[in-house]
This record gives sequence, structure tokens and C-alpha cells, in this order.
Amino acid sequence: MCDDCQVYAHYLRRAGEILDEQGGTDLSYATQSRVSISSGRDRLRAVRLAEGGILRVYAGCCRTPVANVPSPKLAFVGIPHLFLRGGAGGPSRDALLGPLTLRLQGRFCRGELPEGAHRGTPFTPWLKAMLRVTWDTICKQYRPSAFHEPVSLAPFVVPAVLSASDVEELRRPLAHLRALPSSLEPLGCR
Repeated sequence: MCDDCQVYAHYLRRAGEILDEQGGTDLSYATQSRVSISSGRDRLRAVRLAEGGILRVYAGCCRTPVANVPSPKLAFVGIPHLFLRGGAGGPSRDALLGPLTLRLQGRFCRGELPEGAHRGTPFTPWLKAMLRVTWDTICKQYRPSAFHEPVSLAPFVVPAVLSASDVEELRRPLAHLRALPSSLEPLGCR
């Protein structure tokens, strides 16, 4: 239920299809080396919500989110559920990947915090994920990358970088994010 993921869904103008009732986005995780783009690579576009932010790749033709890539030197890539559909009449996401396992960043949810959701990211799952990402990165599972040039590691498509005012404009329909009390909890997952 990350605030930046909600902003991104609004940037794509597909929030109704991407976000669930609480503002959550289903993501599955893979290593960059396990993701390939077999066709339509020329249609891909990218955006960052801030300079140096997560590279968010989407299909420019239909504005479908494809991947969230934090760094060209990390094995980790988040794949949004809209990109993982099995096709009409094909298997469901749960059949392909298994059921939803964690609901994170609940402090940004719309309405009541869903049962079993976490306000942030619990330490134990975070540590397990970071150990896995570290191991996969040491093993160079970030290469080859469908999202970065092989030598320079620059994004294969130059991302648009939104200005702070553009991001604030996208936050405008997200009144629940503006109403958050200030605290020491970091905002977003930039």
C-alpha cells in the first residue's frame, strides 16, 4: 500500500485496475536475470518519481506497469500483477504464483487497515528479503537485465523524471496520504 505505488498508478491513469480497495498494489519479485522482454521492447517507457528514484517501466501504448527496478546493480525487480496475467481463460495469478503473502506499508492504506496487514515492513520478512537480494546480487543475478544496457548499466530507455510539483499534483486525489500524521516513519519506498 506504498504511497509512491499509489502515485504511480495515478500517473499511469490506471489506478482503478492497479490498486485494490485499500490502495494496495500486488507485486511479485524476481531477479533481473530471470526477466526478459520477448516482444514490444520498443513500446516500453520509464519514469522516476524523483531523481535517483526507482525506475518504473511501463508499456507506453496501454500504460501497463511492467517492472519496478531499484538499481541496475541489484538483482531485485518487482513485477506488478497486471503484467503477470495468464491471458483470457488462462490461470489466475494465485495459480501461477501462489496466494498473497504479505500486505505492507499499511500506514498509507485507504480506510481501515486490512486484517493481517502491517503498518510498515516487519523486520523478519525484510531481513529475509534483504539476505536473498544480497545473495542474488553477489551471484550477479542482475545480469542480463531487460531494463539496463549491458556495459553502462544505464536504463535502456531514458526515464522521465517527475518534478516535485508533478508528484504533488498526482497526490492530490489521494487525500488519505495528505492526512497522514507527521512521524519519524519514512514516506514511500523510493
